[in-house]
Amino acid sequence: MGWLLAIVVVAIYILAVYLLDRMPNVSLILAIIIPFGLFWALGRFGGEVIFTIFASIVLIVMNVLSRSRLDD
Repeated sequence: MGWLLAIVVVAIYILAVYLLDRMPNVSLILAIIIPFGLFWALGRFGGEVIFTIFASIVLIVMNVLSRSRLDD
C-alpha cells in the first residue's frame, strides 16, 4: 500500500510540474491538496509523508516564481 501511494504521489507531482506553465492554478491546487490527501490515506504521520511536504513546498515556490516571471 505504501509503495502504491508513493508511485501515485510521484506521478501527480510530475503532472503538477508539467502543468506549471500551462495551468498554474491546477498545479498549485495539486501541490496543496496532495499532502493532506496522503495524510488522510495513511491515517498517521510517517516518515514517507516528509517527502510530500517538501515536494509540495518546492512546487508552490516554483509556481510563485513562474507567476512572477510571467508578470515581468
